[in-house]
Amino acid sequence: QRANGRPRCTMGGMVIGSDDVWRVVANKLPLWWRAMSSRVCKLWKEVVEGDGLDYSFATLCCVLARDGFSRVERRLKRWEEREGEGGMCDRLSGFWSDGDSSVYNLSAKSPEAWVKMALLTPEGGWIREGALRTRMEFDWEECELGWRRIHYCAAIGDCDGVREELCGGGGVDVRSKRGETALHLAAISGRVESVRVL
Repeated sequence: QRANGRPRCTMGGMVIGSDDVWRVVANKLPLWWRAMSSRVCKLWKEVVEGDGLDYSFATLCCVLARDGFSRVERRLKRWEEREGEGGMCDRLSGFWSDGDSSVYNLSAKSPEAWVKMALLTPEGGWIREGALRTRMEFDWEECELGWRRIHYCAAIGDCDGVREELCGGGGVDVRSKRGETALHLAAISGRVESVRVL
């Protein structure tokens, strides 16, 4: 420790804080543990956030998956009453109820499903922005929503990804478990270029 009370940067800290080490670790961790790892140390927090993780958003998705939307909504209402702050619960509920509510599965059990649904929330909100900032590897065969890569690419506006899927045999009519096509998700999320490609 230095005379001013701050710890010295050690070799261990430099290794933990390296992008290469983080990527090896992050690719093995579920979203909840990635979010929690940002609390390990300041170096790792910088790497985690730089790698594409919005801690607040990731935590929200994990808690929604674990506890369910209704329970989280009730807890927020109690918190608002206790703290005398209003509007937090309304803002959260508004994100999932604006627009076409048929695309939301509010009983989703995986954080990954909540991340994907957040891509369909209104433009400019912190939930959608958090979803766009959160880099994740998805297992398309295990997707709770039944999304394929073409659905995801359409929802985020990745036109090159949509073209790759179409050229690789990904059908334009592939439907999610709730019946949405990639075109439907591109339209809901306001991705005009994806709509044109599809």
